[in-house]
Amino acid sequence: MSNALASNQPVMEQDFSNQQWQQHSLEGLVFIRCNFADISMEECNLNRAVFVECDFSRANMRNNRTEQASWLKCQAAKSQWFGSIESATLCETDLQGSHWHKCELRACTLSQCTITNATWSRCRMQSTNLADLTSSGLKIESCQLQNIAWSNTNFGDIKIHDTQFTKALLLQCQFAGNDFSQFAMQQCTFNGSEFTKVKFTNAALQGSSFSQCTLQQCDFHHAALDQALFMQSNVQQTDFTKAMAKQINFQQAQLKDCLFNSTCLEMAWLKLVSANHCQFQEADFSYANASHGQFNQCDFSRSRFQQSNFHAMSATECRWAGVDLQQRIDNDPQQAQQEQALVEHGATS
Repeated sequence: MSNALASNQPVMEQDFSNQQWQQHSLEGLVFIRCNFADISMEECNLNRAVFVECDFSRANMRNNRTEQASWLKCQAAKSQWFGSIESATLCETDLQGSHWHKCELRACTLSQCTITNATWSRCRMQSTNLADLTSSGLKIESCQLQNIAWSNTNFGDIKIHDTQFTKALLLQCQFAGNDFSQFAMQQCTFNGSEFTKVKFTNAALQGSSFSQCTLQQCDFHHAALDQALFMQSNVQQTDFTKAMAKQINFQQAQLKDCLFNSTCLEMAWLKLVSANHCQFQEADFSYANASHGQFNQCDFSRSRFQQSNFHAMSATECRWAGVDLQQRIDNDPQQAQQEQALVEHGATS
């Protein structure tokens, strides 16, 4: 390798299998079709190293320096990874059955890799991009995922336990049967995703966006949903009972057969919402805005409407038993004036 480093030539088709490397420097080296199967690399300098079509099957990678290191079209099935992994790129690499334990991934990219039946255990990922991964059977256990981007993924095939998501970008994903009860998933973006029979019971979802999503038979019972967004979403047979949802936004959402019993909807934004056969018993709509909303066969029994704005709303066959309707604003002259001005200027509210 020293000759390769001195000559700036790639290392090609060499066999390094079953070796023990500790504190070796591979900085800036390029390896093409080399065999690293069953190798142990510990505290090695892999900065700017490039591995192309190399075999890392069953390799043991511990506490190596990986700034700008790349694994391209490599085989790394059943490999083991431990410690810091920073600004590394793994592309079109087979990582099936691999085990990642107490890894600190920062500013990394995993693209078009196979991670089926792999395990991430007690890992931290920050500012990492996960793209076009084949991930069926992946296990994520006790991890912290912050500022990651992981879109177009079927999370229904992934087992996730005791994991925290913060500011994660999870666009156009599929979730089916996942149990995120008591998970912390604040300020995440799920826009364009589909959720079927997903549990968010007691989950912390403050500031997360479910806009333009489809949700079917999901459970947000007792969830923390303050400032969450469900704009233009289609939500059916979903339970928000006793959720804390101050300043939640359901603008232009379609709600059908949903439960909001004893839900805190203070300062909620429900403008242009369409709600059919929904239960809002004993909900708190204080200072909420549901102007131009359409409510069909909904039950608002014993709900609170202090200074709530239901300007120009439509309610058909709804129940208002035990409700002080004098607290509800049905005609807001100021809003009507603003809307008229917008119409005159060719805009809509």
